[in-house]
Amino acid sequence: MFPIIDVRGDVIAFGGRVLGDGTPKYLNTPDTPAFKKSRSLFSLNFAKAVRCDRLILAEGYMDVIAMNQAGFAETVATLGTALTADQAKLMSRYVKEVVIAYDTDEAGRKATERAIGILSSAGLKARVLRYEGAKDPDEYIKTFGAAGLRRKLDSSSTSIDYQIEQAGAGKNLAEPDDKVEYLKAVAVILAGVGSPVAVDVYAGRVASEMKVDKQTLLAEIARLTAAARKKEAAKEVTDERRRITSGPSRVNPQRAANLKVSRAEEGVISLLFASPEYLAALEGQLTEEDFATEFNKKIFITLKNVISSGGVPDISDFSDFEMSEIGAIAGMIALKEQLAGTVDELLQFSNTIRHAKSRRALTSTDPEALKKYLESLNK
Repeated sequence: MFPIIDVRGDVIAFGGRVLGDGTPKYLNTPDTPAFKKSRSLFSLNFAKAVRCDRLILAEGYMDVIAMNQAGFAETVATLGTALTADQAKLMSRYVKEVVIAYDTDEAGRKATERAIGILSSAGLKARVLRYEGAKDPDEYIKTFGAAGLRRKLDSSSTSIDYQIEQAGAGKNLAEPDDKVEYLKAVAVILAGVGSPVAVDVYAGRVASEMKVDKQTLLAEIARLTAAARKKEAAKEVTDERRRITSGPSRVNPQRAANLKVSRAEEGVISLLFASPEYLAALEGQLTEEDFATEFNKKIFITLKNVISSGGVPDISDFSDFEMSEIGAIAGMIALKEQLAGTVDELLQFSNTIRHAKSRRALTSTDPEALKKYLESLNK
């Protein structure tokens, strides 16, 4: 049983580690208002006191204790679970570099790959401790001593080196098929690297080792990077569209009760942002009074005023709107990626809005509204 202590030195929970092969292997205090295992790290209270420029991320409690006994007090561990983004963010408050010291078995290798991505996303430089002749840091210390482990720590691999090495593991790189698969895997790895300089350096090294043209490898990396950016951009548009089309909006509470016509209103707004000249096509076809929702009506009025005065509409024209409303408007602008963008499409949206208004008038219990509708039929 191990006490879990927060960075202020308070015991906030306990963690258990089974002795032997029983299950569960780890058992922690359930989450409480003071303790969230996904946001806590074992021994961080001691590690931060060392004021080292790096942290060592071990796999479990026993590894941390063994590392501390050997003089590596900057060692921490997750609480019997996989590393989380919150834990990585917590580490980033104290250091800029983390050395991953997981076990050398298959589970450890998979956990290392996952940890590299999470640490990198938190802005941390990830390195990987590579050791032979032992399955974990505790065993390595017992076999080679603390001095041996320190040498390994100081020469630990960069995360990119580690991933490239793993990409070649188990392959016969003298065989053309294995060589191609390896180079494709390297291209995927380097496409995820944010630094163009690092990409150039590693691509050059691998190309030289594999005796292939560096420019060919760089071209494949560029293709993968462009594809990833396009996919991410499409996801952002889809997410934004889902956000403004799912459920009643806080900024447009009338939307849920008028979903079809609201979508048409948003389509008109999106098309007018993209093609202001389309406003002329709506002359005599659509007015703000046709809109079913007050929020979209307010946007349409602003758009019409800006375009009619010779301006090109921009999100800055809505500076008097609330931030949440501006966010919704940005989502409508993003809809253009999902639209055909034609005048015919604009007029289809207009017809949907006008027909919805007609249906509202026919079912209205307001005599004045019905009178206005009947008068419009005679025009």
